[in-house]
Amino acid sequence: MSIKHEEPLEDCPAWAVTCLSLDEESVCIAIRSCHKLFYLEVFANNLEGWSGREQFLLLLQDAVDDNDAEESLYDLIWEQFQPFIDTLAIQPPQNSTSLSLQDFYGVSILPFKLVCNGTDIHFIRLPEDSALITKLLPQTKLSDIVNAAKVLHIDASQTRIRPYFSEGSDISSDTPVKVSLGDSPKVYYFKAVQDHPSFLREFEALRQLAEHRLNEKSNLPTLHSLVTYSTSPDTIMGILLYYIDHDSSMIEWMTRRDPSQQLREKWYQQIKDTTRALH
Repeated sequence: MSIKHEEPLEDCPAWAVTCLSLDEESVCIAIRSCHKLFYLEVFANNLEGWSGREQFLLLLQDAVDDNDAEESLYDLIWEQFQPFIDTLAIQPPQNSTSLSLQDFYGVSILPFKLVCNGTDIHFIRLPEDSALITKLLPQTKLSDIVNAAKVLHIDASQTRIRPYFSEGSDISSDTPVKVSLGDSPKVYYFKAVQDHPSFLREFEALRQLAEHRLNEKSNLPTLHSLVTYSTSPDTIMGILLYYIDHDSSMIEWMTRRDPSQQLREKWYQQIKDTTRALH
């Protein structure tokens, strides 16, 4: 997940939510900003005396089912946290317009908890936790991937992140999607490891698609390589797929252009044939 703060305040650094867990009393949230990954633990019982506590609890209750409440919860937390980031004098790297996947995912994780002392908000630094790193950074062991030796392996430092939404996109906070290798203009689609079992199933399915050359018959995702951490070659960060250029999803295209019934039936048959071939 990556939820972008679309309209930052003046002089406010860009930020994106990359991980979220919440219940009725607390929220744990990972925020990427200024080329750092911040992890915040916010518990209601640590906020006694804070003027925003009631609003926090109300938004927390609604955020489970209401996207607007979830966004408002992000904004409320960021409003407290952004001035604190400023005091750390953290600046993006000079080469923030040309980052590798290793640059992006190799950043330090800075964990804090938010507490209220009287009426003032404070952020207390938490100790480093290896379990937190495993939770927040995409990774799986190379040894867990059957048939890994049958595909190319790419060092994450050899990649270059490309803007996805527009040329002005902030690649230091947006979740990487499009990447190139070295100075080559050719673009690939990057998919980070998320759920471990799902990643293993997807990798093997993609590998078999390529092995049986089904990607040559249909416009299907095609596996290019596994991406390894530069600092840990036995740890997989994600996969690269050959990029399929597109401008929208099918439902968006159909809504805009209202294709004919004949064209809809043609697409239906193509999807049916492709699904049969995949099975």
